[in-house]
Amino acid sequence: MTRTDAWLRIFALASLIFLLRGVCWPRAATEASQGWPAVPPVASYGIRVDLDPEEHVLVARETITYTNRTPDAIDHLVFHLYLNAFRNADTLFLREARGSHRGYGFDPSHPGAMDVLGIRWRGLDLLPRTTVSETLMTTTLPFPLQPGETMILEVEFRAQLPRVFARTGFADTFHMVGQWFPKLAVYEAGRGWNAHPFHANSEFYADFGNYDVAITVPQAYRVGATGVEVGQEPHPDGTVTYRYHAEGVIDFAWTAWPDFREVRRRVGSTEVVLLYAPNHAPYVDRYLEVAERALEAYGAWFGPYPYPRLTIVDVPEAAGGAGGMEYPMLVTAGPPPPFPANLLGDSFPEMVTAHEIAHQWWQSTVATNEAEEPWLDEGFAEYSSIRFLDLYYPVESSRPAFLGRTHLEGAQFQYWLDPTLPVDGRAWDYGATAYALAVYSKPAVILATMERLVGEEQWLSVMRTYYERFRFAHPTAEDFLSVVQEVAGNEMASWLEGLLRSREAFDLAVTELHCVREALYRCEIAVARQGDVALPVEIEVALADGRRLRERWQGNEDTVRLRYTLDVPVVWARVDPEGKIYLDVRPFNNSRTLRPQVGALARILRPWLLGMEQALFFLGGLW
Repeated sequence: MTRTDAWLRIFALASLIFLLRGVCWPRAATEASQGWPAVPPVASYGIRVDLDPEEHVLVARETITYTNRTPDAIDHLVFHLYLNAFRNADTLFLREARGSHRGYGFDPSHPGAMDVLGIRWRGLDLLPRTTVSETLMTTTLPFPLQPGETMILEVEFRAQLPRVFARTGFADTFHMVGQWFPKLAVYEAGRGWNAHPFHANSEFYADFGNYDVAITVPQAYRVGATGVEVGQEPHPDGTVTYRYHAEGVIDFAWTAWPDFREVRRRVGSTEVVLLYAPNHAPYVDRYLEVAERALEAYGAWFGPYPYPRLTIVDVPEAAGGAGGMEYPMLVTAGPPPPFPANLLGDSFPEMVTAHEIAHQWWQSTVATNEAEEPWLDEGFAEYSSIRFLDLYYPVESSRPAFLGRTHLEGAQFQYWLDPTLPVDGRAWDYGATAYALAVYSKPAVILATMERLVGEEQWLSVMRTYYERFRFAHPTAEDFLSVVQEVAGNEMASWLEGLLRSREAFDLAVTELHCVREALYRCEIAVARQGDVALPVEIEVALADGRRLRERWQGNEDTVRLRYTLDVPVVWARVDPEGKIYLDVRPFNNSRTLRPQVGALARILRPWLLGMEQALFFLGGLW
């Protein structure tokens, strides 16, 4: 036996012990009753991690089980090392973010980083074959992984958590641990590894797999995580190991804090766990209520929530940058923020929680590429949560009507701020504000418009079909369009595709209305459309004797003229009288009358007053 052979055998034995002790623990008796989705795993992770709460450091070993489910032979691997985005102010992420994220600033005295200390496959040391370029790590394999083959990698790493400002990190003794381990990118057949550097706007894209994670923390700490807790093991040194298991998920996040309080509620087959700050006790019932309602509503609209548990993490004020984020089976939220964002009203906890829970459908289950097509998850989640909020949490009646009567109107005016922004860009194609408008607000308004045009029942059939067909898959915009075409028809798909591709503002207007009295009244009305997308619309015409006429215009021409010969004059005309086209950037010009109207000035001023409110929303960094 050579010296090398001896070391290889020692390493193999150590790895086996690690697997038996740190990952393959006996399942708790309750787990057998837990319902997990049947998802063929691609990338699965067994991780044993120790948290040093004083230094905010993670020391960990992970076992990655990866199956090549493509027809390609894979000759190298690509990993994401997301925490390296916070190594210093010169990283791509922080240069693009200009040192802050959603209003929270990077602390250069408490950076974040991830260092891979070892990586082995079949006893071979792959570290010499590994290169790191900031947030991406590439490892060349000694021989290709063939189609259908499975590999088991052993990885050792150390991670430094930053002071939290962009989703993950610490604040005093609070720790929110997201994007914290070396994670394989997604290999796409014929294209290779889909792996982009971590940009300031981009989020994540990963394969489905199973997770077994052992988290060791001081015994005073309470832990919450993706998955279901399957055991605890106290140690003589004053620490305790929490063990979690999850199946059919794309990521794993966890939190630890000695001050957490916990409450649980059963919602159908799902257990909702709320971890909250002691001073946020007044919000407990509100969190649980919105979670219950959201799980039931989204389940009825789109399809059932597929996992046995949902954990909600209410972050303390000092860790505001960790709030408002989604992970599989876990979301983060927070109480109402300070001025000026608190002018939006007291429903901030419901707004954020509803949006993040919607991501359990649109990103955690229907796992689109958040970097290349971010609107497919953020836009869908925004549309879903707005629909939910307007049903269960309408805008407070105390707020003046001219500031927005619905949550949808809020998104509508955000879209009005720059309606020409394209929806189909990549995350890094936008600045921070443009990203919010193009990826959240405009898609939500487009989808709401489609619902009104297609009809609620048929549109929900579109959404359900899309969810059911692409659960636990990686669909694209083209896949969604194909579902629209199948369920709602070619014309509907054509409308949607045009709206998604359009770079022009959409405006409907009644531009002319006049009547000439002869033997009878000869009246003419002109209705114009601005923009490159033709949408069908109704035109309502009111006569002096109280009669109403309805005309349908397909919108194919820039202008349509309606001519009438009547025994009484036309007194007013209105295009889109039911307000179905939420994309209309100037709804105040949708009508014209022969008689002065007291409310005309209010209709003109109202959008600008609403804009003042939405500006406060953006200043608060809440998107």
